[in-house]
Amino acid sequence: MANTKNLYQDQVIGPFSAGEDIMAKIKAQASTEGNFNTNCYVWHLGIKSDINAIFNIKLNDNTTSVIPIKIGSTGIYEIGNTKVVSIIPQQNVDDETIIDFVLQA
Repeated sequence: MANTKNLYQDQVIGPFSAGEDIMAKIKAQASTEGNFNTNCYVWHLGIKSDINAIFNIKLNDNTTSVIPIKIGSTGIYEIGNTKVVSIIPQQNVDDETIIDFVLQA
């Protein structure tokens, strides 16, 4: 059976401001590439940033709950097979911060 998922893989690069929802940049970038609208989400997420940087991720539009993710000693965080709808740094992060993602519509 063919894969019927509508996927888009790319990356966005900082700087990002504290409190900025990076999903807005991801969706804007993906909207030029195909059928990606406000209902899409990150299916696979990779964050490369400063050690100890904290990003709040939200896994559901219907909740206010966020999960704080602290970047560990490798400077990298990765999660797959998920449904991330919001990615917000708690502090300003520089232009060496890279968000790799696979977006699913």
